[in-house]
Amino acid sequence: MPDSPEMRLLREKQNRYKRVFESEDGKKVLEDLRAYCFVRNTTYSDHPHRMALNEGLRMAFLHIDNFINLDLERIQKLQGGENA
Repeated sequence: MPDSPEMRLLREKQNRYKRVFESEDGKKVLEDLRAYCFVRNTTYSDHPHRMALNEGLRMAFLHIDNFINLDLERIQKLQGGENA
């Protein structure tokens, strides 16, 4: 089945993310972001605003990581009504 316009846009966007973050420099940047963005640590803080900022950092990293690993073929199958 050919890609829908929406799938083509998702595929292009994912390809951009992968080109950036799967390069050697990109992998190092991603690892730095993983450490900085509370991926391996709790976002808890006694200060609610600080905790909200920590959660925002974590969400930004997870967006990048999830987009790189997005299963576009599964999404396409689900859109087509097939069981994934």
